[in-house]
Amino acid sequence: MYKEEDNIYVFDGDFEEYLLSIGVDHEHIERMKKKKLQPNKDDYYFIDEYDRGEELVPLEKVIGTSRGTVGDSVFDNVRMMRNGVREPSRFWKCFCFLDNMTLEQLKLSYEKLSYPVIMMYYEEDDEYYVSLDGNHRTLTAMLIGARYVKAQVYGKHCDFNKKEKYLATIEFYNKYNICQIIQQCSNYYEIIFKEGNECFVVSGFDVREVNKDCYDVIKMLSNEIERDKRKVKLLLKFPVKIRCLIVMFTNNRRVSQYINRYKKTLEVYGRIIYLYDF
Repeated sequence: MYKEEDNIYVFDGDFEEYLLSIGVDHEHIERMKKKKLQPNKDDYYFIDEYDRGEELVPLEKVIGTSRGTVGDSVFDNVRMMRNGVREPSRFWKCFCFLDNMTLEQLKLSYEKLSYPVIMMYYEEDDEYYVSLDGNHRTLTAMLIGARYVKAQVYGKHCDFNKKEKYLATIEFYNKYNICQIIQQCSNYYEIIFKEGNECFVVSGFDVREVNKDCYDVIKMLSNEIERDKRKVKLLLKFPVKIRCLIVMFTNNRRVSQYINRYKKTLEVYGRIIYLYDF
């Protein structure tokens, strides 16, 4: 059913009870509640890809799908979806096959698809990702406990140097709850921080003196953020009027932005910076 106030589709009823009623065992449902979809790894795999042909892909090695909601479980990706992200009617059609076949037959049918799903294979990690067609079929197959799905597979190789930079960037983002870094002009960045369900922006990070290497930029920004946090912690001990006077005469305008929490949507005005590209 469609919940207009939230702009989402959600299964009408107890989804777990429905899966149990069609024969999916409880242990597998619990595994699918714990299996979270991951993003693709294209940020640190080489652009060049090669055709591996058609394969029976083990579903336990599929880490995500291009229309999947990253961070949500396989169970929740089928149970609930924001309007336009996935199509509830596609899942409904998958389950309708049970009107004419058993659950075991449905599981095996994914190995004999007339139109294979399209997947990317990340060679060094031995993992697959649904890159184009086949999101709904793959998610359904995983959820009901199928072992394999027939796929047209394209392989990629890892850029290990870039992977290290990517992981360092993600660690930095997670440490400070950063959503995005935006380039305001050639030498200044603004950082969008996440706070609960909202975002706030702090601008004016000067990177003119930094060697444009990923690790150097992360180190500089980390030092600046830590310095800002110490100043904010100290300022918050003062009464509001005194605090405003101090901020007025300070050289660091970022401090007032941390305190006032200027709200920000994720509509980008400027160039998004990906530190792992440096």
